[in-house]
Amino acid sequence: MARLAVAALGCGCLGVAATVVREPVRVPGWPELKGTEDMVYVSGLGGMDMRTGKKAAGVGNETRQALSSLSELMQAAGGSLEDVVSCGVMLADLKRDFGEMNAAYAKFFPKSPPSRVAVQAGLAGGSVEIKCIASLRGGKEVVAVPGWPSMAGKVPLSMVTRAHGTVYASGMQGLNMSTFRPVPGGVAAETAQTLANVGEALEAAGSGLDLALGCEVSLADMAAYVAAFPKAGRLGGLPARIAVQVGGLAGSGRVEIRCTGATPGLRPVLVTAPAHWKSGPVPFSFATKAGGMVYVSGMAGIDMATMRMAPGGVGNETRQALSNIKELLESAGTTIENVVECEVSLADMADFKEMNAAYAPFWPQAPPARAAVQVGGLFSGRVEIKCTAAAGAGSAELVV
Repeated sequence: MARLAVAALGCGCLGVAATVVREPVRVPGWPELKGTEDMVYVSGLGGMDMRTGKKAAGVGNETRQALSSLSELMQAAGGSLEDVVSCGVMLADLKRDFGEMNAAYAKFFPKSPPSRVAVQAGLAGGSVEIKCIASLRGGKEVVAVPGWPSMAGKVPLSMVTRAHGTVYASGMQGLNMSTFRPVPGGVAAETAQTLANVGEALEAAGSGLDLALGCEVSLADMAAYVAAFPKAGRLGGLPARIAVQVGGLAGSGRVEIRCTGATPGLRPVLVTAPAHWKSGPVPFSFATKAGGMVYVSGMAGIDMATMRMAPGGVGNETRQALSNIKELLESAGTTIENVVECEVSLADMADFKEMNAAYAPFWPQAPPARAAVQVGGLFSGRVEIKCTAAAGAGSAELVV
């Protein structure tokens, strides 16, 4: 099935991009964007008026501006906010701003809100950045998980949504979902419970942990990371993954995991890494493929032939990470030009300019949607990049 993308100009974005373009999306006063048939991928949006460049003041106003921009973009793409299936909310100060952000956010999704994760991260500017995925042509479904309480009137999110055979679970923590209390026993027990919750949510939508395509692991402390994915399943291995230390999580948990899953009809498969890559046993796959999309794990600036970090700082690390992604996508039968979205995690936002300069040449035309944030810690290096691409080679096109 053809998948297309729209990228909005946000705090992490260099431009606009799309895959399998059908027609341009024109928002009056905005740069020309590109439209899609099935899915819309939106860059991280902050509280900036897209026409005037004026920034809203305060997290509530910033949230309203970001979601107003999202609404306008969705209308231009032929949809609405009701079509949004999944969002990631990054806050500069989670403890201070979560409640105010939530109150503003809720009014934009009074019914059937998207799945969501909200974490604290360093931003290029402002107090909040919101990155979303939407489904067009009426494909969105909200799935109830049997035995779980409704979130209606409590938190403005759905635990799991589904669109065109892909399942989007909200960020899950190590809570007993009947009592909403954290499980005892430390981060290992929390991780096991978190993954049980993710699995239950995916299964309710016709997927499961054994059909997970990609996961994002947010940790309060990278040193406490515990991997507990099943060793095999219908997918034949483990999902693509990124794991980072964030500045804070909602609630008292120390780990939060958000996953995307496939339904069996999408025939998910693992992507074989290039033959010269060397790596020991790791609890993730480098890439998975399903439904015309390729999901790439977070890549650091490590030369995969020698397993050595690229010397010379964040610029060289960025070039190496994106070279790894390019090679991996070619192994999957597609190209880096077909990337529809990326997430850039930086150890220090002071590296943003140098990362950007190294990142830009990989997409001289039609760069993908993007969010770029500072995280509390990475497993290695100063930058990690996770991307999603359309599986069909030669399907990207720039509309001018």
